[in-house]
Order: sequence, then structure tokens, then C-alpha cells
Amino acid sequence: MTMTHTLSRALGAEQRRRTTRRTQFLIQMQQIIPWTNLCALFEPHCSQGQTSASTTGIERMLRIYLLQQWFGLSDAAAEESLIDSVSMREFVGIDSYRESIPDQNAIWRFRLQLQHRAGEMLIALEQARSMAMLATMMSEEPNAAERRKAIAAAKVQIGRSAKFIGESAIQMHGGIGMTMEYKVGHYFKRVTMIDKMFGDADHHLAALARMGGIVGSA
Repeated sequence: MTMTHTLSRALGAEQRRRTTRRTQFLIQMQQIIPWTNLCALFEPHCSQGQTSASTTGIERMLRIYLLQQWFGLSDAAAEESLIDSVSMREFVGIDSYRESIPDQNAIWRFRLQLQHRAGEMLIALEQARSMAMLATMMSEEPNAAERRKAIAAAKVQIGRSAKFIGESAIQMHGGIGMTMEYKVGHYFKRVTMIDKMFGDADHHLAALARMGGIVGSA
């Protein structure tokens, strides 16, 4: 049984009581993100025996890391949220009756391993790609307000990811990254212009805040 089916089935009772935007968002992210490919990229760089990923699983820890990014959670808050939220536990793949929830120290150790700039750039790219796909899926949503929220959220993430990846690429290449002969600088100029088109990330973030956010409270 796939993780998507497990998540959807396990959340059935919770959804019958009340389908929250957070639950729906997590189901959509589960379907959009290519977990197998993403884990394969990180696995060679996760030192066995030196990180919680060796026992908890790279995919599970990546899911927790993404929850932190999406919901603005510190390591301690991520641990507490996993304890409190059924939808978050099911998204990560934790059966609290059979196994323990990673504590804040385990989450912190794995997050440190992602602090390498290339790893952070990869995560930023995947977040932008996933939000673009979410906005595309939501284009058929009959509720115009929900469509606007998804598009605004995608614009925010794409703009922020593009800025971070572009700046990081230039920094990693040094002075050559700014030369006319090297492609990195040209790509960065292009993504900067894309961010400014139809309102930049800050503009759409303010608009999303006025609309109550894409996820809302649990």
C-alpha cells in the first residue's frame, strides 16, 4: 500500500469530522513531491551512524524538515506538532502506538546535515517545483478565492527559492559567477525578472496574509 493511500485512509475519521486546509495541503504535497527521487539524491550524503536518518529513515526526516519549512516550526515546535497532530504524523509516516516520535535533538541533527548550501538549494528547488504543481492542480478549483491563494503561495515560494538558489550559485562560483561568459549570472538575472513579474514575492505574501493564508490553523 502506498504512502498516499495510507495517509488518506488514516485521515478518514479526521476528515469526516472536519476537513482542514492543512490536511488537504499535506495530501496534495504527498501526491506531488517525488519522494523516491528526492531521497535518492540525499542518501549518499547522509552518513550512517552519524545522523538520526540512519535509524528513522531519510524520507521520514525529510518530511519533518519540510513540515518545518511549510509551517515555520522550530525543532521543539516540530516535535510538539507531531505529538499533537494526527495529520502531521500520518504525513511523516509515524504510528505513535508502535514507535516513538523523533525528538527535537534528532530533528536538529538531521537539519544540520542539510545546512550544506547545495542541500539547501535542492530543497528550495523542490519546494518551488511542488508549489508550482499545486497551483496548476488548483487551477480547476471552482472556488476563486482558493485559486488565488494557491497561485499567490506558488509565486511567493518560487520567488524566494529562485533568489536563494541564484545568490547561492553565484557565491559558490565566486567572481566567475558574475562574468558575462558564465551562465550562472544570466540565469540569476532571468529568475530575478520572473520574481518581479505580476508582483514579487513580498507583494503576494502580503496578499496571501490578507486572505488568511493557504493552510490556516489545524
